[in-house]
Amino acid sequence: HAPAAATAAAARTALGRQERQKRSAPSAEPYRELHRQVFGADSVAEGLDLIAPPPRPAETELQSRWFAGEFGRTFVTTRGLPVEIVQFGTWNHAAGPDFTEVAVKIGEKLATGCLELDWDCRDWERHGHAENPAYDRVVLHVFFEAAPGEGEYFTRTLAHRDVPQVRLDLEACSAGPPPPPA
Repeated sequence: HAPAAATAAAARTALGRQERQKRSAPSAEPYRELHRQVFGADSVAEGLDLIAPPPRPAETELQSRWFAGEFGRTFVTTRGLPVEIVQFGTWNHAAGPDFTEVAVKIGEKLATGCLELDWDCRDWERHGHAENPAYDRVVLHVFFEAAPGEGEYFTRTLAHRDVPQVRLDLEACSAGPPPPPA
């Protein structure tokens, strides 16, 4: 039993040493609290970039640019299907989807209905479109920002119909449409 007793004594000695070191080590907490009181709780955001991202355009600006055709007519869905805008539709300035009477060719199928344009793919759920019957006729959900690290985001109607999605790259779109073929 001598080796076991020696091991237990060594363990107690090591634990005692760790406890003494904890008590004698200066704590940073008082300095954190003082910093919060003087500069505010959110004055330091560790891990964030020092350069703020550019402000995103207003949704009406994006709708206007979409309606003018500035983003183009041909796209690819988030699942890889080709999309061609046959008719941009009517810009809806009231409640409901952003554009009505839209004609969109997705793959080989022509779909007519409405189009919703959001900044973030998650806005479909955030804005309650999935629970709103006014969005049941949406045939295409266009957005600019995807949920980082969350994979594909499902856009559904009240009847749980999957709505195809197109993600646009605003920087690429801002460069203007490609020149017409020669």
